[in-house]
Amino acid sequence: GIGSNTFQKGTVSASDIAIAVAGLYKATDDLNVYANFSRGYFFPQFRGFVPIATGVTGSDYEPEVILQGEAGVKFGNKKLSASLAAYYVTLTDRISLRNSFVNGQLEPVRRDEQNTSTIGVEATADYKIATGFNVRASFTFQNHEITKNVSEDLISGVTENTNEGNELARQPNLLGFLGLY
Repeated sequence: GIGSNTFQKGTVSASDIAIAVAGLYKATDDLNVYANFSRGYFFPQFRGFVPIATGVTGSDYEPEVILQGEAGVKFGNKKLSASLAAYYVTLTDRISLRNSFVNGQLEPVRRDEQNTSTIGVEATADYKIATGFNVRASFTFQNHEITKNVSEDLISGVTENTNEGNELARQPNLLGFLGLY
C-alpha cells in the first residue's frame, strides 16, 4: 500500500503467436504485383493493471490481436516509380482498465473492451524531373470504425455498448502530400 511500507503483488500472464505471409509476382520488367498478410498482437500496458487485493483476472490481461492484409501493384522505370494498394486492418480485444481510489484503495473502476477495423486505398508516385530533382505525391483514403465498444462500470456493474459504427478518434479519412525534392 501507499505509505504503509508494504508491497501489493499480482501475477498475470499471456501468450500468443504472430505470423506473416507475403508474395510477389513480376508481371513485367516495370510492374510487380504483391500481397501480404500478417497476424500479430500487442500485450496490454501493464501499468493499467494495478495489483490489488482482488487481483487481475486472466480475461483482463489477454493479447490484443491485430490482423493486416494488403495487396497492390508497384511500377518503376527510370523516370517514374508508383504504387497502388488496398489494405484492411482489424484490432480486437483491446482492453483498458481505469483505476481510481475507492475507500482509500486503488481499484479498477471501469473496464473497456474495443474492436476496430479499417479499410483503405493508398497511392504513391515519385517522378524524376531532372538529376537530383523529383516531384513526390502520396494519397490515402481510409474508412475506419469501432466495431465493438463495451464499457463496464465495475462498481455498479452497469454495462454500456456505445460508439459502435463511429469513426476512430484522431484518425483522418484522407491523407496526402505533394512536394518537390
